[in-house]
Amino acid sequence: MDRFPLSQQLFMYLCRLRNGLHVKDLAFRFNVKVQTVSTVVNGVAKYMYLRLGSLSYWPHRNVIIDNMPESFKIEFPTCLAILDCTELKTEKPSSLKQQSQCYSDYKSSNTLKGLVVCDPRGSVLFVSDLYSGSISDNDIIEQCGFYEFLRHLKEKEFILSNDALMADKGFLIEKELTLLDLRLNIPPLASSAKSLN
Repeated sequence: MDRFPLSQQLFMYLCRLRNGLHVKDLAFRFNVKVQTVSTVVNGVAKYMYLRLGSLSYWPHRNVIIDNMPESFKIEFPTCLAILDCTELKTEKPSSLKQQSQCYSDYKSSNTLKGLVVCDPRGSVLFVSDLYSGSISDNDIIEQCGFYEFLRHLKEKEFILSNDALMADKGFLIEKELTLLDLRLNIPPLASSAKSLN
């Protein structure tokens, strides 16, 4: 790889990422071995994560509000983010203890679960680490450091007092948000479903 310039390695990585070109295709295009392509793509991904992974990509509240869909802005003018947990199915672990920890009643299979936070347009603002599928949404928010992240955003004035976050009725986080002087919005469908039960 001494003869393979860094600019070409980055370009190869971007071709793989953006265009989804296969490893064999990239090997042919760059006139290198398939193993070299795998090594370069993995190496650049790790390097970019180390260099860029700690950067915050949460825009200032005014940017979020200015780019909010009009219908959302009318209903929830100060709602800056939407929280939800997502589950990814995994293979069944061989250990019975791990099976019970990873088993999700909601998905009826073994899963890993993480918190994803988006702005009203759908841009991803925050992604937690993955946790075992049996953990509750509230425990993930507590353990992943999201409240501390919100505290940091408030200190930097990226969010202000009385700004709101949206989550469905399963998130019991109103008390924690109130301590941060933030509000919780529950979407109308979730709250109307709650009143029907």
